[in-house]
Amino acid sequence: MRLTKKNPGFILRFSTQLNKFKELSKNDRVVVAVSGGLDSVTLLHLLCKLNFNNLIVAHVNHKIRTGSNGEELFVKNLCGNLKVPFYKKCLNPYAANKISNIENWARIERYSYFFEILTRTCSKWIMTAHHANDQVETLFMNMAKKTGVQGLAGIAEQNEHILRPLLRFEKKDIRKFALKMGYSFFEDPSNNDIRLSRNFIRHEIVFPWQESNPDLISGITKSVDYFREWKSGLDYLIKDWIISKIEIRNDEFSIKKSLIHPMPSIIKLRLFQLLFTAKENLWSKHQKDMLLQFLKSDKVGKIFYSHIGWRLLNDRCFIFGDKKFKHPLERLTAMNLNKEVTFNNYKYNIKISDKEYRNINTNPDFEFLDW
Repeated sequence: MRLTKKNPGFILRFSTQLNKFKELSKNDRVVVAVSGGLDSVTLLHLLCKLNFNNLIVAHVNHKIRTGSNGEELFVKNLCGNLKVPFYKKCLNPYAANKISNIENWARIERYSYFFEILTRTCSKWIMTAHHANDQVETLFMNMAKKTGVQGLAGIAEQNEHILRPLLRFEKKDIRKFALKMGYSFFEDPSNNDIRLSRNFIRHEIVFPWQESNPDLISGITKSVDYFREWKSGLDYLIKDWIISKIEIRNDEFSIKKSLIHPMPSIIKLRLFQLLFTAKENLWSKHQKDMLLQFLKSDKVGKIFYSHIGWRLLNDRCFIFGDKKFKHPLERLTAMNLNKEVTFNNYKYNIKISDKEYRNINTNPDFEFLDW
């Protein structure tokens, strides 16, 4: 491939992107997450072409699709050809918590394995092949979940040990590069299943929109940059002007009510998100509403239990927070038709519908049972 200033080429663009990771060196041991699909295979080829000689491939076989064993073998053979160490893990989808979304369960299992390999091999980085289209789809999904300022910030290019060097590249450009270079990859047939939220957004919203607006992906990606900058500015002010005035020790803190009562709701929410954890953790609209409802109450002794392990206590002049507690186990809660009850910070209601199940739009907040 010819590289010139006028046409820098895909590899040079990728190299320039890698240079933005100031702590990254070609001698670093890097765990590359490779599924066998276009994006991750391209990432591996690019790193090899740029002479990253200390690579390790981690592959997770989810055992959900019939072709997953073939993908595992393909990645193993690819690593053999490129002389890159190959690590793999097979999951058992039947072991997934039935309450959890299978995709979310698989993502948690994947990253858990990547970090396991990171530690086991004394590696410095994990690289994933998320690209600009993934960023756009994630933004729309987060907006639908009403995750607020955190969700608008999208996927980070660097999150501690995780690097995503393809995040500025569009899917169409990655595919063009792969076709030009002529290397093989697997096409995941489940990516066409529009019953999955991400696939629906991709095929029914983003692709048709791109036909009339070719600059859609780059435009939304720049908007995500603005959202992230806004979030960083908000966090800076909260940490510098508010958290600095709060008494914090170990996993405990106390806040004067007079300090937080005048704050707008978005500041209150972000304040407690930052106090609860140093890592990003998306909150659903319900979780945010429950916290704001607690903060509005003046009832002394009222307790709020967060979904990430923190407890808040409403006292006369202070709100106390701590993480050293055991969540109360509520074994039984009586329920009656059309009467809302609260159980562990969630509200439940039973209603009878005369509609047939197939005529009801599925919603994760509803469970339909045969009465």
